[in-house]
Amino acid sequence: MGKHIVTGVRPFNFVNDDGEKVQGITVHYLDTVNENSEYGKGHAALNLTMIGDHESKFKQIPGIYELDFRQARDQKGRPVLKLQEVVFQKPYSLDFEGVRV
Repeated sequence: MGKHIVTGVRPFNFVNDDGEKVQGITVHYLDTVNENSEYGKGHAALNLTMIGDHESKFKQIPGIYELDFRQARDQKGRPVLKLQEVVFQKPYSLDFEGVRV
């Protein structure tokens, strides 16, 4: 498991083209490891989609969470990361020079 700063959670709920109801959330987060390589620098914003009722796992936003990812494959056999476990660690403040965001 790795620590991540979850900055936002956005629920979705719609009916797909096959008439099936699809419910889930999109999780926006930052890795706590500062990248400094030829591919980039800093903390790039990441997001992932979770199908199902997972919103209650994210108790406080923004917050620091332990996120456990597992590798799986998609419908075409390509590797994808799946979020398996979410553990709230502590609140996180996005405070910029006295301006609360």
